[in-house]
Amino acid sequence: MSAWDTPSEKCPYCGTECEADWVDVEVGMIQCGPYYCENCGASSVGLYDPPRDDPEAARTGWYAPGTPCSPLANAIGGVPIDHVAAKRIYEMQYDSDFKILDKKPSKFDLE
Repeated sequence: MSAWDTPSEKCPYCGTECEADWVDVEVGMIQCGPYYCENCGASSVGLYDPPRDDPEAARTGWYAPGTPCSPLANAIGGVPIDHVAAKRIYEMQYDSDFKILDKKPSKFDLE
């Protein structure tokens, strides 16, 4: 495996191969979004996600289908979207009252 590989992960709920967003930082790739299962809707728990009272997520490292994804993920209605779509939507709504991206908590909201 090279520093530019972007590995997939199997969904622990349905077994589908899942992808995540990655960014090239010139010395390799860094994951910048959760793994998301397009088949059942499960998503991976992020390293900096605030703790939840969810023993299943603690056991599997994934939020179960039908539960909200990470509050830090680029998302619309609790469903993760990739960083390219999020950037386009952010640019469209920047000078508008029409806001569809999920609000991100500030570091103070997470304490």
